[in-house]
Amino acid sequence: METQQGGNSSEVRISQKNDDRMSRGEENNRMRNPLKWLPTCGSLYRFNWLFIALISSCMYAVVAICTSSLEGEVDPLLVAWTRAILSTVIAAIIACYDGSSLIISSKTELRFHMVQSIITAVTLFAQFYAYQHMPASDAHVILYCYVLLAGVFGRFIYNEPFGVVELITVCTAAVGIVLVSRPSFLFGSVESDVTSEVPSVIPPLVAVLGAVGTALMAVHARAMEMRNITGMSLMFYSMLFSSVILAVPVTSYNHWQSFLTVCVGSRIRLLINSIAGFLALSLFNYAVMFENTVYVSLVVLCNIPIIFFVSVIFFGYISSWTSVMGMVIILGSCAFVSLKRIKNYRDEKQNEVVLSP
Repeated sequence: METQQGGNSSEVRISQKNDDRMSRGEENNRMRNPLKWLPTCGSLYRFNWLFIALISSCMYAVVAICTSSLEGEVDPLLVAWTRAILSTVIAAIIACYDGSSLIISSKTELRFHMVQSIITAVTLFAQFYAYQHMPASDAHVILYCYVLLAGVFGRFIYNEPFGVVELITVCTAAVGIVLVSRPSFLFGSVESDVTSEVPSVIPPLVAVLGAVGTALMAVHARAMEMRNITGMSLMFYSMLFSSVILAVPVTSYNHWQSFLTVCVGSRIRLLINSIAGFLALSLFNYAVMFENTVYVSLVVLCNIPIIFFVSVIFFGYISSWTSVMGMVIILGSCAFVSLKRIKNYRDEKQNEVVLSP
């Protein structure tokens, strides 16, 4: 009888320990979730990635609009450096408030941050080089090919689903991007202020490098959860390293003068651009913790229609039929991906109900 009571008490202790571990795990997940105010029950919590990706898309639209408004007032390299250094400060503040440690605790985490930082720095250089040495519409189309590359990389690295349906959806979204951007290599030459003394083949290759880097950033960020790395830690180290790298050309070309001579309105837009850039990237990193990279990337493409509508309504942009058709195609691709994931989740829940005893 005593033996049976001892066995029961040990089972109770083991059960309590397991419950404690599960509660700590749930608490950590809530701490990692940037949308803590959302209900944590039912299917809504399951689709937090969709809400996060949509907010990230809106923030990317704010970044694009602010960056466009700063053209000719603040040098692009200085805009990028400001966003990097402010993102570093914001990430450190949030980490301290959240109780997260920024101290690297293992060699694995050190290697992770080094790889992510190098990819981030190379990608930033490639993106700015492409926009400075080729028409913006051409660079835009090539750089947004990262969605397709993210799906391919995710398939081979993490065995994420990327079948015929995903491939067709990505290609359809790419057609929409082409119709909106109207690149010169498809729609004929356009007037451009970009002048370059380098061979014409180099800027497109660098733009492809930027697309590859963006895809690798997205796929590599998905490994945060596997290595128990917080999103703020990732943002802090990647942006810190990028700010150090970008400070070199900014100082060499004395771009600090453009910041000192601009008006207060430009500085406010620069601040808004930096905060929105931090939110956009950090929310994107959180979204890929919940869902496959290609789905998140497709939903984030909604920033293109947002920019389009804002340009038409507030800046008097005259749209063409190709632009409108491109908007419809992009929105249709994003809606299809979202509905597909919701349907798959409901099917999984029904299968669980059927298989449960």
